[in-house]
Amino acid sequence: MADLLAACGDPDRYVTTRFDVTQSLNQAYDLVLAHRARHHGRSRELTRLLAQLNAITPVVEAAPAVHLTGRPLPPEVPEAVRHLAEAIETGYTGPIPCHPPHHHGDHTGRRPRPAPHGRRRHVPRRGPRESTTAWAARPP
Repeated sequence: MADLLAACGDPDRYVTTRFDVTQSLNQAYDLVLAHRARHHGRSRELTRLLAQLNAITPVVEAAPAVHLTGRPLPPEVPEAVRHLAEAIETGYTGPIPCHPPHHHGDHTGRRPRPAPHGRRRHVPRRGPRESTTAWAARPP
């Protein structure tokens, strides 16, 4: 997953990495669900593994959106995911040193533009009562 986030913004790497991640996740779900179907009763281990697979779904879904921006993520983001993966793999349950990037705006250092707020303009309404007017939002 960290490799997929690191590949965002790079069309050549992203496609192959996305395919590999999708294949790995499909295989992991298949294995966990197959074991769960054969296991009688509840298994804490299988429940934990399934919860971990489900927890990564929002990150997987975020990757295409990040990729569509055409800009790579700051290297701290995939690195944080690698730390989390290592903790899961080793069973570590303590605090994980995670240093997200600190910036204002996007990772290029630019500040975000303020969103336009409810600016309106007067638009005459057409119809039987010409004196009636309506308010409409200004087009972007």
